[in-house]
Amino acid sequence: MNAVAAVRLFSTGKTAPEILHEFCVERFAQNERERLEEMVGLFDALIDQLWYFAPFAQQSIWFRRLRVPPLLWIFWDTILVNRALRLVFNTFQGTDKSLRKQDRKQRRLLRRLRTLVEEMPVREADLEMAVDTFGLLAHLRKFYLGKAGKKRERKIRAEVGEYRQRYPHGFTVECDFTPFSIRWMTTGLFFSIFMRTEPRYRRFDRFLLIPLTGWMFPLIKRRQRRRIPDIAERQAAGLEIFFR
Repeated sequence: MNAVAAVRLFSTGKTAPEILHEFCVERFAQNERERLEEMVGLFDALIDQLWYFAPFAQQSIWFRRLRVPPLLWIFWDTILVNRALRLVFNTFQGTDKSLRKQDRKQRRLLRRLRTLVEEMPVREADLEMAVDTFGLLAHLRKFYLGKAGKKRERKIRAEVGEYRQRYPHGFTVECDFTPFSIRWMTTGLFFSIFMRTEPRYRRFDRFLLIPLTGWMFPLIKRRQRRRIPDIAERQAAGLEIFFR
């Protein structure tokens, strides 16, 4: 389906929904066609809304010379759950209740998607893993959008353990619930000072932030190595790229 859609998007003037409909008409019976079109639509919506924290992703946020990626907690097949990212999200998007309400709506869509997958005439292990991964993301988002106490941490560890037992080759979740040793960082003041929302440098960046952080990074990395997820070193060029 992806291959056909890619070719026809470039070779015809048709839209993605039109191409999907044609694909289903060509290959599936009427009852299966409608179910598949709805299923693809739900996958599309859930990927868009569960992968990203929209208020954060829609902003332009910069640190030193680089723009912070809009998708900051998922790298390829690894999901990061830690207090540093929680502070970043809270600093730049606040704790808007509308986002939690939107997540409740997504959970309803997820239940509908699970029903459609279960009604498939042939069991598809990949689809089942995808639905369970969406469910895991919905639970993990509660850590970022709601309370992050010990009870939430225990729930996350239990859910991640069940997911990994069922899907050993699925997503990896790297959790770090260790509190910050520097207390004032917990207010988000650290991130609000050192990150900016405009691409143009501030005087603070030119004369203090860039020289200071470049000089201090080796020391910070050595002292806080346990707080830096392994994924940051293995993929996406590592943290050094932010400090060049």
